[in-house]
Amino acid sequence: MHDALRILPAGTAQGATRRNIMTLLAILPIIIPLTGAAIAMLLRRRFQLQAAWAFGTMLTAFAASAYLLWVVWSTGRPVVYQMGRWPAPFGITIAADLLSAIMAAMVQFVFVFGLLYALGAKDKAVRHSTFYPLFLCLVAGLTGGMLTGDIFNLFVM
Repeated sequence: MHDALRILPAGTAQGATRRNIMTLLAILPIIIPLTGAAIAMLLRRRFQLQAAWAFGTMLTAFAASAYLLWVVWSTGRPVVYQMGRWPAPFGITIAADLLSAIMAAMVQFVFVFGLLYALGAKDKAVRHSTFYPLFLCLVAGLTGGMLTGDIFNLFVM
């Protein structure tokens, strides 16, 4: 197993840091498209740059999902993140087990090719300045739905 993925005993500071980084990996496939959507809104007057930014964001989010899938597959353990460090009944739990990691990677894989199609489309809706930010928000929502740890947050997302 790769040295960065090995979780050290809880008593060591190095083990705690690596464990925190691994739990943050669970929210990266959601945070990357959301951040990309916010930046794409700032680029709404420069359409070509906005489209390139959205494509780069999608590739990065897909890479994060693929890496999350690889980590869950290779370690055999789910990666869990508690939003805001609230306990499970009150906070949102993002849990990437094998099924949810596969589904999140599949969602983002499909959306990469959906964005490729949109880049070449001549439709009027694709030329709207909010198309790519809304596209990235849709990706974040569907990925969040795949990675949520309970049925209520699946409904909300």
